[in-house]
Amino acid sequence: MAELLVNTEASQKKFIDPELTGEMYEVMAEGAFVGMQTSDQAITKKDDSGEISFADALMYVAAPREFKIAAGVAQAAAS
Repeated sequence: MAELLVNTEASQKKFIDPELTGEMYEVMAEGAFVGMQTSDQAITKKDDSGEISFADALMYVAAPREFKIAAGVAQAAAS
């Protein structure tokens, strides 16, 4: 699993400007159409394909709550 950042105009701007560098994750998350992916997206793909278990995926994602919501677990636990 890997985070992938492609050299695009948007990523260049975020990389060069220290005030915008914190927005790099969003650029990666929204850049799948050019081959970018975050580590959470890579983990989600592995979970969806069955390569890793949901429990293992949950241990490694950066945003566990969002991962659960995306997987529909949060709604099930709330009911």
